[in-house]
Amino acid sequence: MRAVDVHCADDWVTVGSAHVSTPHDASEVAKRLDGVAGVAEVRAFATELRHPFALIVVADDAVHCVTDHLRSIPIYYSVRNDRVRVGDAVQNLGVDRSGSTATVQSQAEFLATGYVHDDRTLCPTVEQTRAATVTTVDRRTGEVSTTPSYEYTVDPVDRGDAELRSELVATLDTVVERLIREADGRQLVVPLSGGYDSRLLLLLLVKHGYENVLTYSHGRPGNAEATTARAVAENLSVPWRFVDYRPADWRSLVRSAEYQRYFSRAFNDDRLPGIVHMNWLAVRRLTRNDVVDDDCLFLPGHTAATMAEHLTGAYESRERIPRDRVVDDLFEMNVWLWDLDDELTTMFRSQLSERLSVDGERLTPTEAATAYERWEWLERESKWIHADLDVYRHFDVEYRVPFWDRTFVDFWQTVPLASRIDKRLLRAYTDELYVRYGGVDPSEATATELDSVVRRGYYALRDTPVFDLIRPLNSYLRYRKDPSGWPVALPESTFARIYTGTENRHSFFTLEALGLLDFASGDVTMAPIGGTLGREFVDRSRTAADRTAKWRLDGSR
Repeated sequence: MRAVDVHCADDWVTVGSAHVSTPHDASEVAKRLDGVAGVAEVRAFATELRHPFALIVVADDAVHCVTDHLRSIPIYYSVRNDRVRVGDAVQNLGVDRSGSTATVQSQAEFLATGYVHDDRTLCPTVEQTRAATVTTVDRRTGEVSTTPSYEYTVDPVDRGDAELRSELVATLDTVVERLIREADGRQLVVPLSGGYDSRLLLLLLVKHGYENVLTYSHGRPGNAEATTARAVAENLSVPWRFVDYRPADWRSLVRSAEYQRYFSRAFNDDRLPGIVHMNWLAVRRLTRNDVVDDDCLFLPGHTAATMAEHLTGAYESRERIPRDRVVDDLFEMNVWLWDLDDELTTMFRSQLSERLSVDGERLTPTEAATAYERWEWLERESKWIHADLDVYRHFDVEYRVPFWDRTFVDFWQTVPLASRIDKRLLRAYTDELYVRYGGVDPSEATATELDSVVRRGYYALRDTPVFDLIRPLNSYLRYRKDPSGWPVALPESTFARIYTGTENRHSFFTLEALGLLDFASGDVTMAPIGGTLGREFVDRSRTAADRTAKWRLDGSR
């Protein structure tokens, strides 16, 4: 029988065989979970819980690890020789990562998407749990098995527009009323972007008369997203704060011991830490300058509807959709940090096709939508989008993600394709509420940061021959005018050496995480030439730098 070592942060609660992390009375959950041993029993227990949560059960013959349907709190495990190691951070498992070399597949995935797919990590001896999954390790044989604790499937139910709208309103009201009961007067803090999701969340709080609300936006002064967000907050008479990201903030951050400590904890060889989503500096300033209450709840606007936002009209207009079309759409949306050479392109497309959750070469629209959305849920959403939840944990503040409430997720799976594509149903209701509570003209209700003339012009030119002529100017302006200001964390010469116009901040942070780039000094061990990621680079980068040496746990550089 294999011994079991459990290594979790201090905020986990342990009762007997049960280890629990959740803000919803963890002690009581752990007491009820203690003694639950079988896979079916653990799965049934998990389905009754509200996110966020993570569970580890050490039974006599097995170890069960469970994450919620957002993978809010990831779990990592290693099964080697006569021991099972499991915990919420790779660094604490007692596994030697310094001599480990990632596989080509894992390294390529991390570089191209910002996260490692399936249950792999960059460390071959450590695996990660997936969203809404019971991962079981047999203590006798060491074999690992997985059982879904929740299934996401597009299952449209035909009903008229009025009935569909009525169900949407009832669902959202249920979710927000539950949130308000839980908040019980506490301050609710909404990161307000220039898009629809956070706007809808704020509108629902206004609709239900919740008064203790603060919104905020961040970045360089005058950026399009913050400008749009400010207008929304003012129209709704809700307090709004702007957190100015100054060049000195970024430069001092990447040289600080706190950045080192955060990265060493949050980077677990599976995905980029949440700092890449640019909310980190804002949360730090809001919490440390006492702008927000100590017991506040942060409410990011992430929504289960986002996967459908990426679907195109082809999913509703055709009787059959080629499997390759779904692969094309997933590749275009998710493999985006660098341009890929032909060999890596072929590799990624083959992997995407193999991992679709449906069989067949010509799919019904529902099958195609399910394959697309399910892949994004298990990979992009749970690993990349929700990585920013670790920012709230770092600053020891609570958070909730209302639009991933299971009540809403269950409803959204039933929405017909014509109403789910591009989030049409949610967009229409958001516009309706904004006109009603914001007093804006219907023609103004649809305005988002995407309406920026500069932004639209940039994307229109980026894939044309004209862009080659303006690359030096684009690099000059991006370094100085990026909406979040992050490029100034690097020396300008380093930024210009790597940036070709197609990369984004995540591209740079992948190099930083792997020890190939140092933001503080500007030193570059290696970077893709001309912005193109190739198999040769991936292979060489696996041993070019020691990522575990870069992120030492003593907080020093």
